[in-house]
Amino acid sequence: MNIKSKLVLYFAILIFIVFSISSFITGIVIRVQLNRLLYNNVITLNESVINYLNNNDFTDYSLAVENIKNITGVEIIIYDDEDLVVSTFTDSIPNVHQGILTSEKYDVWRLRVDDKAYYYTVGLLVSENYDIYVLRSESIIETIPNSVYFTSLLGVYFFVLAISTVIFYASQSFVNPVRIIRDYANMISPERPMQPIDKFTIKEFSDLGESMESAWERLNKYRDYQREFLHNFSHEMKTPLTNIYGYTEGIKYNVLNDDEKQKGLDIILKETEHLKNNIDQILLMGRIESDEYILPSKKINLVNVIGDALNSVQIEAMNSNIQLIFLEDKECFIQGEAERLETAFINILSNGIRYAKSKITIKINHEDERYKVEIIDDGIGVPEQEKEKIFERFFIGQKGHTGLGLTISKAIIEKHHGSIHVENNPSGGANFITIFPKNKI
Repeated sequence: MNIKSKLVLYFAILIFIVFSISSFITGIVIRVQLNRLLYNNVITLNESVINYLNNNDFTDYSLAVENIKNITGVEIIIYDDEDLVVSTFTDSIPNVHQGILTSEKYDVWRLRVDDKAYYYTVGLLVSENYDIYVLRSESIIETIPNSVYFTSLLGVYFFVLAISTVIFYASQSFVNPVRIIRDYANMISPERPMQPIDKFTIKEFSDLGESMESAWERLNKYRDYQREFLHNFSHEMKTPLTNIYGYTEGIKYNVLNDDEKQKGLDIILKETEHLKNNIDQILLMGRIESDEYILPSKKINLVNVIGDALNSVQIEAMNSNIQLIFLEDKECFIQGEAERLETAFINILSNGIRYAKSKITIKINHEDERYKVEIIDDGIGVPEQEKEKIFERFFIGQKGHTGLGLTISKAIIEKHHGSIHVENNPSGGANFITIFPKNKI
């Protein structure tokens, strides 16, 4: 069921519930108010009849009550204790003592006679000490109240209907943006340039639209990074393979002398190792980002891990005339996997060696709740616009190789509950800062 159908269904259910509840409550409220009006009218009108009889000196009450009946339509019964004095009922006289009290506040009673119901009150004829019962038929009393009741209820229905109509059309302001966003989402593709989405008057939909635009833009950037990676990686693979193929062919057909053969074998070994490292980087990235990858938890010393990483890049640093300085001799332990963490620091150090001018300094700061590892080079620094990008997959800097090294380092460090970012030194060069919280030890 699509969202529009659901909204219509929920709307219909809401209308049914609102109509039912409003009708029930309105009926009760109006009935209570009308009953109060009814009883007040009965007591007021009946008192006027009793006052009329008390204020006039009648010798014949039969004629008086008959005239009152003809004018007002009420029935009157006068008793002297239990003895009937006069009655306007021509047939059987109802037993008023069987009436039901319907309002204690107004002292109004209700009595059914054959197929008619009467509301009545009891008064006193003072001059004769007679009891006067003034009865008004239900049809006379309720003609106006019932019309008021049904008119009021009809007004409530129209009010609810008007509100429901407004709600229904207002719901379209939600359905249409959802439909536009759905169509926009179906358009998103890394093969298409990003297109702006329509603007919405509702802020939440507008924010969602902007998020969709950002997602499309990031997807296109990822596509560009991936294409650049494939281009650079193919170049990284092609050069070693060309060297390997050339020297292998020369050795096979004996076109090289012994010294050249030995040199060729060294180059083949070196290029093979280079290919192996590139492939290992790709495989490692896949394993680290896999949901099934679980980091082994062992107590490791950061000083030893960084020391091993420095040993691994020592030859690379010497070939580039870069001095490696490690300013730490105090042990600091965390939980993790030494081999993976060493790989992370090797990648950071190798990146620094490519950009440093003369030296790289590594130091560990022991803070209250964390270890802060700083790897500082004296190179050109990192351009502001690249500070966040350098950790993205496939992003290749000015002297980068595969675009995976720092991405792998970041993933490994985060697996160890750490974080990494880069800053530029005021004196020049980049400072890669890695944080490991002590509370994760």
